[in-house]
Amino acid sequence: MRFQDQNFVVSGGSAGIGLATARRLAAEGARVAVLARDPARLESAIAGLPGAGHVPVMCDVASEEAAGAAIKALKEKWGVIHGGVMCAGAHSVRPLAVSKAANFEEMFRLNVLTAVNVLRPLVRALPAGAGSLVVVSSVAGLRGAPGASAYATAKGALLALVRSLAHELAPRGARINAVVPGVVSTAMTAQFLDSLPPAQKEAVVKSHPLGLGQPEDVAAAIAFLLSADARWVTGTELVIDGGLSAH
Repeated sequence: MRFQDQNFVVSGGSAGIGLATARRLAAEGARVAVLARDPARLESAIAGLPGAGHVPVMCDVASEEAAGAAIKALKEKWGVIHGGVMCAGAHSVRPLAVSKAANFEEMFRLNVLTAVNVLRPLVRALPAGAGSLVVVSSVAGLRGAPGASAYATAKGALLALVRSLAHELAPRGARINAVVPGVVSTAMTAQFLDSLPPAQKEAVVKSHPLGLGQPEDVAAAIAFLLSADARWVTGTELVIDGGLSAH
């Protein structure tokens, strides 16, 4: 129960890694505010969390105003927010030859600004001398992959963001880190894999020596980074990819 009586925000928390993270934090005693756009999935996510005091927040975190208002309301409700996880994001496969500037702008907006829009007000809501934040990036931000230039650029930008913010937050006693997952079995991943030819799909699976990951695998790492067990860890990238990067 590492998070007993603590308050956490999880953006993109109604599905996939975000939902698994919300469940893990709640199981360890936290009160969790789940930020998501889909009302049905949001209601289902909150209903499935263990414990009590969880808060559903219907919010499009791609909007700076909406994200700011959501965090402000949670700060007024709880008094303090002990940490947060930025899970909202989107995936895209598009070769550079058929990409436009708008495709890069979309990936930046849906993967980077969705994190920044929550981080800015969230930092102000952290307790004095404490607080921990985690951003969900992707192994695509570290490794090259055909057709992923816009997505990989955005996920790489998140890693640069984390390194810079670690220096900004350290004087006030707060920490920020990134998790860098490989291919994890989620609904978004299934849609991506189903779009590939069978041989290419098999190659993606085989590139992970331990097989594809589960959302709970990433959630466990996020919980570690948020906890006091990682009190001397900030500005780092924790790769969770089933051995993909070992090639």
